[in-house]
Amino acid sequence: MNKTNKQKIIQVLEWVSKCARLFYRIFIMPKSKNEDDARKEFILAIILFTISLFLIVLYLLDIYTYLIEKNHFIGIPPLVFLGIVIIFISMYVLSRKNLKVVPYLFITIYFSAITYGAFMWGADLPSVLLNYALIIFISSIIIDPSFGLSVSVLIVVSIFTIGHLQENNIIVPNLDWKDDLFSLDDRIEYGVTLAIMGVLSWLSNREIQYSLNRARDSEKELKDERDNLEKIVRKRTQEIKDLQSEKLAGIYKLIEFGRLSSGLFHDMMSPLMALCISVQKLEKVGVIKEKSLSVYLEHAQNTGKRIQAFIDATKRKIQNSDHLANFSLSIETEKVILLSQHRALQEKIMLVFKKPEADIFFYGNPIKFNQIITNLISNAIESCVDNKQKENIASSQNPSTEKYLGKVEIKISKNHGEAIEINVSDNGAGIKKDIIDKIFEPFFTTKDNLNSNYGGCGIGLASVKHIVEKDFRGKISAFNQETETYTGAIFKITIPIKSKNT
Repeated sequence: MNKTNKQKIIQVLEWVSKCARLFYRIFIMPKSKNEDDARKEFILAIILFTISLFLIVLYLLDIYTYLIEKNHFIGIPPLVFLGIVIIFISMYVLSRKNLKVVPYLFITIYFSAITYGAFMWGADLPSVLLNYALIIFISSIIIDPSFGLSVSVLIVVSIFTIGHLQENNIIVPNLDWKDDLFSLDDRIEYGVTLAIMGVLSWLSNREIQYSLNRARDSEKELKDERDNLEKIVRKRTQEIKDLQSEKLAGIYKLIEFGRLSSGLFHDMMSPLMALCISVQKLEKVGVIKEKSLSVYLEHAQNTGKRIQAFIDATKRKIQNSDHLANFSLSIETEKVILLSQHRALQEKIMLVFKKPEADIFFYGNPIKFNQIITNLISNAIESCVDNKQKENIASSQNPSTEKYLGKVEIKISKNHGEAIEINVSDNGAGIKKDIIDKIFEPFFTTKDNLNSNYGGCGIGLASVKHIVEKDFRGKISAFNQETETYTGAIFKITIPIKSKNT
């Protein structure tokens, strides 16, 4: 086969395909928007179109036979046959207009014709029983299963009624067919009826399977869309939470700085006075000895360094930087203790810092680490102050008669070389068991804003948790410590070891 012939065959096939699509759109394609109704309309259109076409062919044969045989003609009169053809063509045309009455009309006519045959040739005629079964099958498909069940009940009643009338000779059907052999015509009739049932079953199941596949695809699309929407909502919610936490952290930082400001100015006054005295004495350098000059200069330098330390610590409170650097955890913690010391001494709270044996350097945001330690120490001091059963603890650093009413301990260590562990503990009242799981929630506070010395806005611990988890990829937990001589709460932070080289 040459190339030209192949092209002609392809063109013919395309033309046939185009004609088939055009034929489907004009004569078969359902017009209903509802999927179930469209399936029923599609099957009904095929049935009525096929029957109408078949009846037209039989009608032409009937006319041909009538014209040849004339006086000896024993078939259906052409005018009666024409009426039957017109009825079925009309039902087909009405079905294309999507009239709901057409399926019921078709079933009624079909049932009436088969019942007439049962009266004429007996209810036990095989073709009658086969067509009754076909009626039940068609009515279940083109209307609904409930209507099919109703039709089956009606058919059973009809068979019993006609059979009873036959048995009592009330009607006398023509039973000559029982004496005839199982002819070719009979085999064709039964075969066509069964083939119609098979084709209708295939069409119905194909449409149902198509609808089921579409439903499954739609369900999958909806599930994917829902999952994507959930991801978007979760992402957006997390973004809002992060933004809220950052704003809360900034607000809390200003609140905490305000609390520490009185102590800061108090602590700044002493070194400033000392610096002024040293400068005044240095003005008399001509009348003092060289040894005294060295002492005054050293004192002035030390005082200046102390003032600079206060300034550096203060800058940590008001800065908001994402700058990452290697920093010493001990040095950063000491800066926090320096600013918190005045407030702790005012409340007679002892701050104890247990340094690691070897200084630990961490690559991260030193300002946010400073904020974590500040919030936890501030929270621990408040817990000690608000504790009704304060415990007198003698200072191990000061053997004088001064007594402390509380103790806050900060401890930094390496956990088996895999993580850094930071514990901030106090000997306050501890945390109630029914709220211990809520203390990290934003705006949750156990402090009475009216009666407490410091009040609480419920954003300090929420801010700490957010920074620990987001910026340091760590975890924070809280639990109570209870012994015979000691009570209080412990806040434990675990963060993976991280340096600039890792």
